[in-house]
Amino acid sequence: CTQERSYRFKNNTHKPYRTAERPLTMVLDEYLTPLALQMGIIGLVAQCILVLAFMFVLPEGPWTRMPGYTAHQAVCLPFMIYLVVEGVKGWCFPSDEMKALEGLAYDRVMSEHPIGTRLADVVTGMLLLWDLPSTFATRDLWDPLMILHHIGMVFIAHAMVNIIGGYYATCFLGFIELSTLPLCIADVFHPKNKPWFEYIKTSKILTAINEVVRVAFAVLFLTIRAIYFPYVVFCWVIPDLLHVASLDDTDRPPHTTPVKLYAIIASAVLFSCLQIHWGSLVLKQALKIFVPPNDKPKAE
Repeated sequence: CTQERSYRFKNNTHKPYRTAERPLTMVLDEYLTPLALQMGIIGLVAQCILVLAFMFVLPEGPWTRMPGYTAHQAVCLPFMIYLVVEGVKGWCFPSDEMKALEGLAYDRVMSEHPIGTRLADVVTGMLLLWDLPSTFATRDLWDPLMILHHIGMVFIAHAMVNIIGGYYATCFLGFIELSTLPLCIADVFHPKNKPWFEYIKTSKILTAINEVVRVAFAVLFLTIRAIYFPYVVFCWVIPDLLHVASLDDTDRPPHTTPVKLYAIIASAVLFSCLQIHWGSLVLKQALKIFVPPNDKPKAE
């Protein structure tokens, strides 16, 4: 297997995307590819248009009191739908060509994956040009832990196609976002957003929708992010990366050094711990809702 991998690498038939065309340097043009730039600008322009519409065009409502936050959620939902559709297609229903890459650890780590590459570009552009600027400009979106999470996502998206191949990007940048779809709606009506929380009380339909998406979010987050995410990381990603890191330098592309692979492993572990932490919070909230408290008086 080692000889076969070395042969394919030396004959330039088995390399991750873009490594032959541009140097691997942590500079801005590495992140903002044409697709990333396009998607980021679309998100930013849509954010600005919606904010202006909520502030000056639409009648008074919670959207006028929280224009930046409301616009962010409105832009986020279609982006997430795109990521989920592409991610599910690439991760759950791969083409025959992509299925052939699943056999060897080296193939899963180092092979080019078109869908994974697209997802990485879209996520990078969204985060750098729309999500992070909108978050810093909108007080209602300030959350230090979430900001650090999204900054880390920029590194992960970059690493997925510039240090390793894009096979795992279909999972962590696409399929995993299934839980984000109901969250885009449920978070709007959270008590922390008082204008929207008060507004939902005026509509039985919105109340019913909110209850459904809250349950869907809890189920999807606990199963996909709190359980499946760490499972893939510890049972697939880390063993695969350790295997590639253990190879001789002649059997790996020169830019894929063990240090970079170990950095990806450390990031994967941190992200897994974060998902478990958030999962524990979601579980606590779910237990409060579905398990009635024991209010029986204590026996004297």
